[in-house]
Amino acid sequence: MTVATCNSKSRASSSLLHTPSADGDSCTHPRVIGEECDNCGEYVGPDYGFYFGYMLEGLRLSPGEAARLSEMETRRLFKQKKLVLVLDIDHTRVHSVADKDLNTEEKSFLLENGGSLNDCLFTLESIGLLVKLRPFARTFLKQVSTMFEMYLYTRGERRYALDVTELLDPEATYFGDRIISREDVPAGFKTLDMVLGHKNSVLIVDDTESVWPKDKENLILIERYDYFAKKSTTTSHRYCENGTDESEFAGSLAKVLKVVKAVHEMYFESITVRRRNVRFILRLLRSSILEGCTLYYDNADHEANRVCLMAKEMGAKCSMERNSRTVTHLVSFEDDTEDISWAVQEKKFLVNPWWIAAAYYSWERQQEEEFPVADVMLDSS
Repeated sequence: MTVATCNSKSRASSSLLHTPSADGDSCTHPRVIGEECDNCGEYVGPDYGFYFGYMLEGLRLSPGEAARLSEMETRRLFKQKKLVLVLDIDHTRVHSVADKDLNTEEKSFLLENGGSLNDCLFTLESIGLLVKLRPFARTFLKQVSTMFEMYLYTRGERRYALDVTELLDPEATYFGDRIISREDVPAGFKTLDMVLGHKNSVLIVDDTESVWPKDKENLILIERYDYFAKKSTTTSHRYCENGTDESEFAGSLAKVLKVVKAVHEMYFESITVRRRNVRFILRLLRSSILEGCTLYYDNADHEANRVCLMAKEMGAKCSMERNSRTVTHLVSFEDDTEDISWAVQEKKFLVNPWWIAAAYYSWERQQEEEFPVADVMLDSS
């Protein structure tokens, strides 16, 4: 097992802060350091404007100044044919665990096979964490760097964020000072208000939708990466104790790469301002995944409603009636129902709910036969 000690480094503050803002007869307090205006010295309080402390300690920008700098950044990047990409860390790029939380199977596997993980498994000795890079993590960064300016955005502590950044970006090529951590995040939620760029040109990749209450339209939801059993939400993806790992070239990051490339291409090929909007493009791409499918559910509980909403986002229709003319798929939560007998007799596709989830995360329709109803029973047993 490779052991690396990573030391936190302060990043250089953005050159944008040195660009002049318009001065009038009265100061508009464009930039505040601490609680005082950096321009006129007036006290403005601790909650002024938007917090940009990740760029310069204690920095706050007025709404007008943040908008001005965002406009400048968007124009600069547009000339370079670049958009902005905001990346989560935990369960998106890496999975981290304290050494004491490893279970017996994981300790045994790492003891026997640690040498084969030299380039993707690290110990952050300063904070006592074992960090596993997600397969394809560095390749993903290299490929998107030609199309996007990237931010890392985590609810973890800044010290941890900087250490992980050095693992992902040891040459400090991709992120610069664009690392947003727990100390910068208001009320525990993430927001694009802290990212310099028009929202119509910013993509997000994260495994958790709920932390982006204001910016879900910009989000590409990625399947959660659980290498270690600790904090894992499933039994099938505890890769370490099973001695496996996510596929590098057919896994979640490789699939997301295809999506961000498609968004970038469509954005810069668009001839109208309305279509030059990543939110519009994401809706367009997603709505075509299950286009032409009409789904009928044999269960009307909360889980079925959630799955139905996902299907509708992908262009499918959800039928309340078991209609042999219009229904194409029966989505079943059980393996022995009258509805299943009907689906077999009518030669309808018969799938479990994971068929919809898999399409949602992969951004492409999945083979129905790979998601038989019996698997639901096995997964829940």
